[in-house]
Amino acid sequence: MSEELEPCPFCGKPPKVSENPLTLGLVSCGNTGCCNETFAYPEEWNTRPVEDALHARIAELEQGWIPNEPDSWNFCPYPCEVRYDANGKPTHHRQLPPEDK
Repeated sequence: MSEELEPCPFCGKPPKVSENPLTLGLVSCGNTGCCNETFAYPEEWNTRPVEDALHARIAELEQGWIPNEPDSWNFCPYPCEVRYDANGKPTHHRQLPPEDK
């Protein structure tokens, strides 16, 4: 196995590779008290579609703000307050509460 196995996505404990003849080579959580009772092939164990999607979205959102670029706060679609330092660089961003109707 060339790739190191990630911890269990449910409890964070290290995984174990089965030595049982029925599940030989399959990976499962090494924590006997974990709710994750599934076995997976080693190449599938590290697949985290939800985490991958979240990391992709975070990267996308981070591209909207570039540190030390005053105009980069324009990505915010909500009414917001931005404070700048003496050099015109943003130092604080806060979404304003919705107006009472």
